[in-house]
Amino acid sequence: MIVTLSTGEKVQFKTVFTHAMHKALYEAVNKGVVWKQDAETGDFVKEVPATQMEFQYESVMSLVIEKIEKDGKEVAYSDAWLNELPQKDFAKLEEAVTELRKGDPEKGKKNS
Repeated sequence: MIVTLSTGEKVQFKTVFTHAMHKALYEAVNKGVVWKQDAETGDFVKEVPATQMEFQYESVMSLVIEKIEKDGKEVAYSDAWLNELPQKDFAKLEEAVTELRKGDPEKGKKNS
């Protein structure tokens, strides 16, 4: 899958969501999770910090992105690169990760 960003960069994703990717995402989502027991019902309730839900995909970007190109030249992936993206471009990358997780073979085709 290739995602074209407003910056002109083309981001190529790996074709398979691997166990390592799943593990990194799982660890990011569950970081800081607290289980509390309801005193009245005895049920356990999972409390997830909002930041974990909002930024969970950052944990796998370095694993799912195969390469980045702009004007035919390779651009190095880094946290700084990711942090400087316009929010709408980051949202496109999040959508691509979601599709990769689903494993839909039709989504492996070019997506601009």
